[in-house]
Amino acid sequence: MPALFKIITFVYLIFFSLHSFSFEIRSLAKINNYTISNYDLFLEIKTQEILKNTKINDMGKKLLLQNLINEKIKELETNKLNLIVSDTDVNNRFNEIIKNLNNKSLITEEIEVNLKTKIRNSLKWNRLIIIKFRNKIDINVKEIEQISKNERLNLLEKDRIINQERNKKLNVFSKTFYNEIKRNYLIKIY
Repeated sequence: MPALFKIITFVYLIFFSLHSFSFEIRSLAKINNYTISNYDLFLEIKTQEILKNTKINDMGKKLLLQNLINEKIKELETNKLNLIVSDTDVNNRFNEIIKNLNNKSLITEEIEVNLKTKIRNSLKWNRLIIIKFRNKIDINVKEIEQISKNERLNLLEKDRIINQERNKKLNVFSKTFYNEIKRNYLIKIY
């Protein structure tokens, strides 16, 4: 009888321990019919903590939730247009990010998938912006030539300045376009 009691107690303790450590998945936000759960936020927090090598505070968690909402809207928008990017581009960008990390062993399979998804969505969004606004990215070449002459820049430095100016314009277009399309989505935060 005492052996049976010990076994039952042991099984009960194991069950109780497993149950007490369970992770209840709750919805934190909804974008149209797509949900962002507390697990999505947990995974994002872990990803950012590894990338930035710092602990995320409560204010940071709120910002990450807002970023997840923004990323989901961009993902939905690019998926509507069936934009694709190559796995090679995604993997190259992933490898660039990983090689700069101090502790690569912290990258679990879930974090790798999360990071690659973020990279894929970012590349698709950038592609959308370039396609949509490529005719509006004109740079004042005369102004760049003048800067180049005054500062005696070589061709490589001149190209760097041109790319910086294009990227500035693309960022403005990206933010403006995002704010326009965001109004088309029903966002509910719980």
